[in-house]
Amino acid sequence: MSIKMKYILNLIIVFFVLISCSKMDDVYSEYVTEGEDIYASVPYDIMDFSGNKRIKLSYILRNAGNVNKCMVEWDNGNGKQVFDVSPKLPIDTISMIIDNLEERDYTFILKMEDSFGNVSVKKEIVATVFGEKFQASLSPRIIGSMVGGNTVDSIVIDWIPSNEKHVGVLINYENTAGVPMQKEVGRFDSRTVIRDWKPLSTLTYTSYYIPKPRAIDTFEVAAELELPDRIDFTGEMLDNSEWEIVDFSSEENAEAQWSDYDYQGKAEAAIDGILETFWHTQWDAAQPDYPHYFTFDLKKTAAINKIACYRRQGDDRGQIRFKISSSLNGVDFTEIGTYNYDNTIDNQNYDIPITTARYIKYEALEGGEFFAFLAEIELQGNYLSSNLVPTSDISILDLSSEENAEAQWSDYDYQGKVEAAFDGLLETFWHTQWDADQPNYPHYFTLELANEIQLSAIESFRRQGDDRGQTKFRIETSTDNVTWESQGEFDLNASSDEGQLYYFTFQPSAKYIRYTALEGPEFFAFMAEMNIYGE
Repeated sequence: MSIKMKYILNLIIVFFVLISCSKMDDVYSEYVTEGEDIYASVPYDIMDFSGNKRIKLSYILRNAGNVNKCMVEWDNGNGKQVFDVSPKLPIDTISMIIDNLEERDYTFILKMEDSFGNVSVKKEIVATVFGEKFQASLSPRIIGSMVGGNTVDSIVIDWIPSNEKHVGVLINYENTAGVPMQKEVGRFDSRTVIRDWKPLSTLTYTSYYIPKPRAIDTFEVAAELELPDRIDFTGEMLDNSEWEIVDFSSEENAEAQWSDYDYQGKAEAAIDGILETFWHTQWDAAQPDYPHYFTFDLKKTAAINKIACYRRQGDDRGQIRFKISSSLNGVDFTEIGTYNYDNTIDNQNYDIPITTARYIKYEALEGGEFFAFLAEIELQGNYLSSNLVPTSDISILDLSSEENAEAQWSDYDYQGKVEAAFDGLLETFWHTQWDADQPNYPHYFTLELANEIQLSAIESFRRQGDDRGQTKFRIETSTDNVTWESQGEFDLNASSDEGQLYYFTFQPSAKYIRYTALEGPEFFAFMAEMNIYGE
């Protein structure tokens, strides 16, 4: 190679080396200027998070092991705060909060300092702090309407859509037992149903807002607006066409001699829907004194919230105090309440605690004479559906365990599985695992229904002839398999082969049902059959 060629080649090599050095300078040029000046690592990807009289700032540091301080300035240096930092290697996200700020826009300047006293190139971010002005601009989410629902104790609230800063509502109320309850309402929820609400109580709600996405503080509108003290549940008057008198203390059919009705004076006259007929206690052959009573069968189970009583029209000699009791089986009665009656008024209405009943007992306790009478008794509420959900509309969605080893002693190859509790056969049963493992309580299964229903009752049958199963269980319902509501915990008589009915007074909407066995004498649970009622 000639000397001239070698010279040209060396020039080319030097040229490329200089270019490479220039590119390396670009990498650290923001940290080094004028020869030996060295800068600390600079913060990257700065983000702001607005708050109530405060701000949160976050940023990323890369290869910043020597950095130990972050200096933040605003208002041309009149505001300043220094934060100690200890970034991890090779990359770390650092966050800090600046408190006690006025409500306005700010330009924040961030600089890093390392342990050698070197300071980084400054970085800026514009952010907004919120406070009283934003709070004053807020108002509670607007209620479009609030009415009684399709059950005797429910409230249906329809909400007006809110703005993008609204994040939710928290409702506070009391249930029928007087226990404080809360219910959350999502930003996009347009309707809220509250069940088991205590009449004559107060319901309040608080609305929540954030000023910007990523805000660290939520602003709330004080719950100053109270909803009405009472929702009038007009419900429906229960049809009495199938009602039947099943028991009474006495009646006086001699009253029929002055009436167009041959049953005048009998207890049945108090449930015939006719005000000119009436029940009258005995006065002809005998004159029994108080108390006087009659019991009638509704023929269907109902949720009842109001009773109307009509005296014998135009007659003020009747009872002045009475008692109402209810029963699901006609044998075991529970007192609903004792009430005063103004016998100078033709009719009076009485709100009662929400009661699930098939049998009602009316008992006159005292009056000015020895006898009692009543022209009519009416009930208001809802009949609970007796529609049986077909087993073909029930799918097993989830379960804790099942024991198919039970099939070795059965003619059914699915014996022991959950599906055995939904085949219409009492000789098959679900049994929790006992062979490969022996899990303890709780045991559960989850069902999906073909259609959403208003759940009115379930009926449970134990494994026939076996009293070792669960004695308590819980029922939960959901419409989306995400949000679940407990409908209560129930006792099960494990010594009875008979079906045991459990009513849901408030008829929850259900697409999904979860049954959970909670306790029993052994580690296992079982069930021969479960019927679901609703429509």
